[in-house]
Amino acid sequence: MKKKWLVFGALVVISLVSIGALAGAAESGTPFKDVPAGYWATSAIQSAVSKGYVAGYPDGTFKPDREVSRAEFVKMLADALDLLRSRGGSPWYQPYAAALLDEGVLVESDFSDYQAPISRLEIMRLVSRGLARDERYGEYLEAFSGLYNGDLPYVDYRELEEADVPYAALAIGSGILGGYPDVTMGLSKRATRAEAVVMIERLRGLKSKAPEAFQALRELKEVAETGTNATTVSSLIPEINLKEEDAIMVTPNYSLKIKRYYVMPLEGDVVSIYERKFLWDRNDVPAHLFNQARGYVAVVTDLTPAKDGNQEFFRLNTYVNPGGNTFYYDVPRQKFGFIHPWPSEHIIVNKDVTYEVVFYGRYSNDNFYVALQSNSAISGGVYSLLFNPDKRKASESS
Repeated sequence: MKKKWLVFGALVVISLVSIGALAGAAESGTPFKDVPAGYWATSAIQSAVSKGYVAGYPDGTFKPDREVSRAEFVKMLADALDLLRSRGGSPWYQPYAAALLDEGVLVESDFSDYQAPISRLEIMRLVSRGLARDERYGEYLEAFSGLYNGDLPYVDYRELEEADVPYAALAIGSGILGGYPDVTMGLSKRATRAEAVVMIERLRGLKSKAPEAFQALRELKEVAETGTNATTVSSLIPEINLKEEDAIMVTPNYSLKIKRYYVMPLEGDVVSIYERKFLWDRNDVPAHLFNQARGYVAVVTDLTPAKDGNQEFFRLNTYVNPGGNTFYYDVPRQKFGFIHPWPSEHIIVNKDVTYEVVFYGRYSNDNFYVALQSNSAISGGVYSLLFNPDKRKASESS
């Protein structure tokens, strides 16, 4: 099933629209002559203008593609959140910044040059803190401190600093912000007025929605608290909580630590947010690689070689059981930059350098357990990760 990757963002400038200009633009189907009825952000722009936290220009335009400054976004966000603020102040944006600072939505270290264009990453911080004022979402933001940047399935995840991972997770997981078609977060991209309006409208719309309504948030929270998304997307039962117990395997050639194990169902209506990262596009994966599996499991490890070598260190003697036959399907590896045991080209690894190595497994009704194991382990030779209760049900009904 093909999935659409939506693009979200957010920003806006504040100015005045004259009644005459509005009348002159009426034929466009919107209050602004440069925002046609079929424009992707028309509905959000109309809603934002009606609520009064953004306006157009005296010439009857909205300038939806114009970049937004930090000051302009600060004003818009403070108004959209209905924050109390003092009148007056210099510079003009000071009362709005002060209101956001008082609420903890803005932090002094966020930025100092308010006239510069605001980036998508800066917006993630602000809207996530704004959303976290709702205690329900605040609990999620706090939980997301247990994530690392690789838990966000976007190819530019390495650009995300540890301190910003929770903000990105909440903004993306709640749908306020989405990725681009190239599966990047676009952290350094500057946002436009149209993007700003869409983002703010989505933020406001979350007042009536519980975080549990978003599968992405639930997956991210489970990963943050346990190291797996298993119970959110499947009936599989986790056997180990990686936040409470270290899973370390030592062999003569390397040591590895299990960092995550993500479940990606291939049947039913649930599509994990991690399918894109580890399978890329199920329609492009050769059919024989699925091995009649109900789903795949990606076991992510930090692997440190004890000597220089290559993937032969771990190609044959360490594996997930039941195995996921992803031999030579390299698209996810090439997109996201991790290693798996069966790359299409030779991989060189160096002593004492830690690499992120992914071992693929699968699950079906043929097996009770999914485990990572090594035939050459000195210690930690087998780690049972998942129990499949459906195997028992299938056995009892046969």
